[in-house]
Amino acid sequence: MMKCFVLLIFVCVLSCVWSEGLNEEFTWTRINYVWPTQSRGGFYQNSDFLFPGENPQTIEGDELPSNLDYQYENNIPMGANVWKNKLFITVPRRRLGVPSTLNYVDLNGRNRRNVPLTPYPDWKTNLFPSQNYNSTFFSVYRVAVDACDRLWFVDTGLLESPGNNSRIKPVTLYVMDLNNDQIIHSHQFPSSSISAASNFASITVDVTKNNCQNAYAYMPDLAGYGLTVYSLRNDRSWRVTHNYFYLEPHAGEFTIAGHTFQWNDGVFSVELSEIKSDGNRDMYFHSMAGHHMYRVNTRFLKNETLATRSYHGRDFEDLGNRGENSQTSSADIHQESGVMFLGLVNQNALACWNTASSLRDISIVAKNDRTMIYPCDVKVYKDKVYMLTNTMPEFLYGQLNYGEINFRIWSNTIRDAVRNTACEGRSRRY
Repeated sequence: MMKCFVLLIFVCVLSCVWSEGLNEEFTWTRINYVWPTQSRGGFYQNSDFLFPGENPQTIEGDELPSNLDYQYENNIPMGANVWKNKLFITVPRRRLGVPSTLNYVDLNGRNRRNVPLTPYPDWKTNLFPSQNYNSTFFSVYRVAVDACDRLWFVDTGLLESPGNNSRIKPVTLYVMDLNNDQIIHSHQFPSSSISAASNFASITVDVTKNNCQNAYAYMPDLAGYGLTVYSLRNDRSWRVTHNYFYLEPHAGEFTIAGHTFQWNDGVFSVELSEIKSDGNRDMYFHSMAGHHMYRVNTRFLKNETLATRSYHGRDFEDLGNRGENSQTSSADIHQESGVMFLGLVNQNALACWNTASSLRDISIVAKNDRTMIYPCDVKVYKDKVYMLTNTMPEFLYGQLNYGEINFRIWSNTIRDAVRNTACEGRSRRY
């Protein structure tokens, strides 16, 4: 009898672990950085940069000002993405005290807990204040990695102190060559491509490896309720407007980590299908404060004349309602299989949906109201899905406990993530 009982417990544990759908890869109680050796002497002496049980990790080649402002309680990771052995982590300047906005950790490193972030490409490019903001990064939310080994991101240029946003630099798009860590292109958006309220929290790149110059970037404007499109070949951007980019009034209430609040974020992220027979892709999009999923063929976006029409006819499609509490922050598509992964912020969960099936077939991949609070970024890289959770509502409306884990990176292979869900079996390939 005892053997049966032990076996039952063992099977139950395996089942519970298997049903989670994601593996915990990295954890942080708070965000720290790899500091330059030149500044270490006086730098740590007058600063609370080290925590109990920690030793400073340093790098050669940079020197920081002695008055650098670092307040660990204001450093909240918002974006994550992967390229080879680099796991990029962005920390936008939503408050003072953020020393570096674009960073990475070694994806293959042995240490997985409280790994200090290394500024990318270096400290000098991330410093604030700076003597030359044309060559430095100020505030980055999320990044895109394209098929041509390039890193794309928007620098909002905005210091988001509570009740007192300050414009530090113009909104700027950057493209970097990941093979040599160099900025290869930048684009300051003209007033015709943005609005006074514009806030770009994500970016998606449309390109093929055999035609790297013919790239388009799509940047949803969650506060200005629009979509900005950029053509790399023409070095030109334009703004698309449509009612589907707005918030949905009945979907603006959130209850997360014991806090109930209202947000009015519109279109938040966009996801691209594989290339279709007409040479274009389907773009899927959704509002953060919304339950519906929408779609448009990129043919209507890449052509500036078509994109900027005042009336779009039936170019844009409403695919239907995803269901109650389906508000989604970031999402991404595994293009080979057509499976979309969605960060369900009101459920502290990652969901999947096969884009060839009905929205009724959306399945929960992983959910945990304690360890997965606020999935803020979801990315697919090759055959794996990654998710960042950052406990954001507690940061905004409560107080984070920096003695416990607040930030986590989760991952799994596409095949294992969708196992035992409605997304499994219908996919074309993994």
